[in-house]
Amino acid sequence: MQAEFRPCILVPTYDNPLTIRAVVTEARTFLSDVIVVDDGSSRAGYEACQDLEDSGLARVVHRSFNGGKGAAVKTGLAVARGLGFTHAVQVDADGQHDLSLIPELLSHGRAQPEAFVVGCPRYDESAPAARRWARKFTQLWVNLEVGRGVVEDTMVGFRLYPIDATLAAKARGDRMDFDVEVVVRMAWQGTPIVNLPVPVRYLTSAEGGVSHFQPLRDNLRFSWLHSRLCTEACVAWARGLLGGPRHRSTSDKDWLSVPERGTLAGIFAVAWLATAFGRAPARALVALVALWFARDPKVRRASEIWWEAVDGERPSFGKVYAHVRRFANVTLDRLFLLMERHRGLEFVSNGNEHLEGLARDRKGAVLLGAHMGSFEAMRLRAGQRELSLNIVGNFENARMINAVLGQASSKLEARVIQAVPGDVGFVFDIQDRVARGELVAILGDRVTQDQDAVVVDFFGRPARFPTGPFMLASILQCPIYLTFGIFREPNLYQLSCEPFAERLSLPRRGRDDALREHVQRYARALEAKARSAPDNWFNFYDFWEVS
Repeated sequence: MQAEFRPCILVPTYDNPLTIRAVVTEARTFLSDVIVVDDGSSRAGYEACQDLEDSGLARVVHRSFNGGKGAAVKTGLAVARGLGFTHAVQVDADGQHDLSLIPELLSHGRAQPEAFVVGCPRYDESAPAARRWARKFTQLWVNLEVGRGVVEDTMVGFRLYPIDATLAAKARGDRMDFDVEVVVRMAWQGTPIVNLPVPVRYLTSAEGGVSHFQPLRDNLRFSWLHSRLCTEACVAWARGLLGGPRHRSTSDKDWLSVPERGTLAGIFAVAWLATAFGRAPARALVALVALWFARDPKVRRASEIWWEAVDGERPSFGKVYAHVRRFANVTLDRLFLLMERHRGLEFVSNGNEHLEGLARDRKGAVLLGAHMGSFEAMRLRAGQRELSLNIVGNFENARMINAVLGQASSKLEARVIQAVPGDVGFVFDIQDRVARGELVAILGDRVTQDQDAVVVDFFGRPARFPTGPFMLASILQCPIYLTFGIFREPNLYQLSCEPFAERLSLPRRGRDDALREHVQRYARALEAKARSAPDNWFNFYDFWEVS
């Protein structure tokens, strides 16, 4: 949040001698501080700008050569920040914007000073067909980069910049590509985007309208920009793919403190590839992503620690790569399973009778799983048996991927119960759902910093497991089942459901010992399942570090 809101008008111009004075004069009726950046105009344009400064209508910055609209805007933003302004209303110098909307821009800025307010065009018949087509082309790519509905248009030069956030985005484009790139990068860095509808009119040459848009050159520049952005987005998505637990250190308090890496742009880009072209092309991309990340020292070491526990020997790089690739493929399949596009996937089930009995008796239960294999496959099977399955967890470090998955399935958000540390309100929500005969799924293997835990044996080594899932199960007093969805190449999910306890009892006397015993039983069952499919283990951090 900005400490104060001090806006100015910013007008980049290149050879607009017939319109620049009228634009500045009208803009001053709403805001008296105006900065004009002359981007190396010819003599007439230079003199028109200089006349504005001589008349006291604007502060004018003359660039010695034409660097492009983006270069002019960046120059103006730097000058504005140096003068103490916090925000800049950009308007084009050719008179195509309805400046009467400046107060509305400013109103949004005052209400939400951290936001980037972007004009969204409403064209009249004066708009050239080529420009309309170019905008549709660009918007298609922007939707892939930041997600559909985040930004309605990126090419209108009527907008309110929060100056510090804009310069921090470090947009590289210096010409018309800047308008697009800066919006995408600011969305990536988490700047809120406000879309403001604005009418746009293209002036004729007689009215002083000047277009510096060159279809071939600028469309090639836009194509290169989007190729670069999408490549960055996919690499960022790859980072986000493995943005979960890391090896602990003094700076990494627990796995939940590790922020989700990557960008919404990258996640949406891969989601679009998957939905547009299918599972095979997306898996090919994921294979390359996994190869790159398997070479990351922290990722590789986490996988090595796991394989050393399972096999008793240091794994080859190929084994580490296969481990990372398995995680990436299962994560990708979550998208298809949520969209109920599981054609080509095969499922075999063990323990169907337990789910069928719950459905028949309309009885609620706890499904206890782990970060191993795919819980989405279990969700699919539960849905096919008309059982409502709810997922309980803390998803603060996975908000972006869940936002994409939420778009894939409108049912996802309603079936997620956010467990907020320090707030027990979610327990009452869970109780209500179980009482209605719904299933509640809990993953019982990861421990957050402020969560109670016990140390039990896991693969012959001491490991910390959370006690919260077992405490919750004892409160609910309903049946508990162990459930897993193990993936086998090339397209098979082996689903299992087996009883863990009809009721979980924790007596007052000897409560801690009873709790540890239940956790140890879970750890033994998890170890047995993990031994049968060790490449389905998806805790990429040192699971045995108990300090």
